[in-house]
Parts: sequence; C-alpha cells; structure tokens
Amino acid sequence: MKTHYSKKLSSLLFAASLGLTGCSNNLLTKTISSPSLSSGSSNSNDGNTESGTTDSSSRVTAPTTATTYSKEVAICNSKNLTYLKTQLMVYYENSSTPLKNVIRMWIPRIAYDFNVSNYQVKFFKFKTNEKGEVWTDPDPLKLKIEKKVGFVSITDNFDSLNWKLMKTALAAKSITIDTLEKTFANYSFVLDLRDKAGDYEGLQIAVYNGIGNKVEEGNMLLPPFYAHPVSYSAYNSYLKSLHPFIDMIGSAWTVDLFKEQLNKNCFY
Repeated sequence: MKTHYSKKLSSLLFAASLGLTGCSNNLLTKTISSPSLSSGSSNSNDGNTESGTTDSSSRVTAPTTATTYSKEVAICNSKNLTYLKTQLMVYYENSSTPLKNVIRMWIPRIAYDFNVSNYQVKFFKFKTNEKGEVWTDPDPLKLKIEKKVGFVSITDNFDSLNWKLMKTALAAKSITIDTLEKTFANYSFVLDLRDKAGDYEGLQIAVYNGIGNKVEEGNMLLPPFYAHPVSYSAYNSYLKSLHPFIDMIGSAWTVDLFKEQLNKNCFY
C-alpha cells in the first residue's frame, strides 16, 4: 500500500508557490535514520512486482510540453562524478506526451580513462519505501544511442556504455568517428527504465575499470520531480538527500529560480 501525502504536500506546494522558503522543520513528514542499501532480483519487465514496496513516488507529472514548464516541476537533473557528468531529461513523445518508462540522457563530460583503459558505465534504477530503504534493480538498464540534435535514433539494446562499443555502433552506421570528447558531446542516449507507472525514483550510475572492478558509483533523482526543496521535503530522508537543493531550504530562492536552475540541465 503506497503512502499518500496529499494534505501535507498541498500545504507545502502552496507555501513554495508564495516563495515562503523559511519553513520550520515541523513541515517535514518523515525523519528517519540512513537507509540500508540493497538489491534484489527483477520479476517482470515493467519493474512493478519486486519486493521493497515503493513510497509515494517522488516522480510527478511532467508538463505536457518540454517548453511549457509547470511552476513546481523540474524536468531535468544532473549528477557530477569524478569520471563523468550525467544529465537527464524527461522523454517527450511527439514533443507533447511525457513518458516515464524511458528517459533521455547526455554525458557532456567523460574521463580520458574511457579512451585508453576500456572503462565502462552501467545504469540501474532504484526505488524507496516509506522508511527510506532503497531497492536497486540488479539488471542494468538498456540504452540506445541517438544524435543529440533532433534526437535521431542510431542504435540500441546496449546494457553498458564504453568507448569501444560506441565506436563500433557508430561505424556500423557508416558514421565518421571523432574524438571521445566530441563524440559524447554530439550524441545522447535513451535509457529504457521498464517502468510505465513511474514507481522508480532514482538512477544509479556505476563506473567500472578495464578489468571489471567498480571504481565509482553515484545516485541521482529521475525527473520529473518538485524543484523547490520545501515541496520535495514531504518524501523520505534518503530521497530528500538526493535533491540538488535540499540544503537551501530557508534560502531566499523562489520556486521559479529553483526550477530554472534545474532545467538548465536540459539539452534539447
């Protein structure tokens, strides 16, 4: 059974829309200890039947077009790691219908290790329960390569990303291979989340070296989600810790400014 926050969240959204950012801690609906991270096995392609029931998902409804922003909702997000920067953007079908089972991804910065040491990245989805406990699907997400300008599909069905694989895929389409940096600057990706209901709330990014050892890992929120940290504070403590601006509760920033800063990560 999912937990619902309608009254609390409505109050928070109203306060945020008025720019009332100096809210006291009694507005927070949950305060729990750090979650225990875990993984399990996937029982279905849509990812809705695993153990570890989800909290009310922090992924909310996106506006009907990518350029008509909801006052409260960020449609893009980013995560900086040592080896790469990852930017996510809500996937719009026919430029008007936001989908939750797929998401667009761009990697504007990637380390030279991927060029010389056969490093690779795998992406996993995770969700939380009302206690803030995390369940990560152990199956890596499939992805496809597309041209960043116009989002023209090139090839798909990879479960990891590395430079050798990407060069081979592009060469098979008779595409001239440029440098590592320029190629990643010009191509984006689509991740298949296998999650039509939008129950999964975050993306785990795992970097592996050339012999298969994990060298870095990071988690980020899947958009769309509430841009203002006060609005987002109705969710459990682990999800709150991933909000890019959670430490700015009480600042003078308005909801429009939070939204504007998050949506700078968009790449259409």
